[in-house]
Amino acid sequence: MGRCYGQLSLEERVEIYRLHAGGRSQNQIASALGRAPSTISRELRRNSRPTKVWAGGYEPVRAQHLTERRRRWDCRFKLARQPDLRDRVGKGLAMGHSPEQIAGRLALEHGRVVVSHESIYRFIYHRTAQKDYWYRLLPRHKKMRVR
Repeated sequence: MGRCYGQLSLEERVEIYRLHAGGRSQNQIASALGRAPSTISRELRRNSRPTKVWAGGYEPVRAQHLTERRRRWDCRFKLARQPDLRDRVGKGLAMGHSPEQIAGRLALEHGRVVVSHESIYRFIYHRTAQKDYWYRLLPRHKKMRVR
């Protein structure tokens, strides 16, 4: 079995900062933390400021904050970010249409895929949207999705 991947912790980010400021290469940092070199490279690229400071503008606390902000639920779902799209999907569901029909209709109206039926299902079945009972608007009213 392969390794189970996870987010970098704040402690790992502090260690990346310390080793990077000490002049270690990304490969050396990766082996010290037991992570892939691409993980270290991606972390430094995503969370560094362009500056001439010794550690290349990488700040572990700021990097942790940026990661948490990117990971928030609202950012994961297009329907959570775009209220007008969410309203259109809600109206379609209230009229008895399936997510496939709604996604197809939006694609016809706009000439491109606006939101996929999978995105609609993921939004409906996410635990935060469950409290709004979106699943009750589905044609079969299933509370959980079985794969």
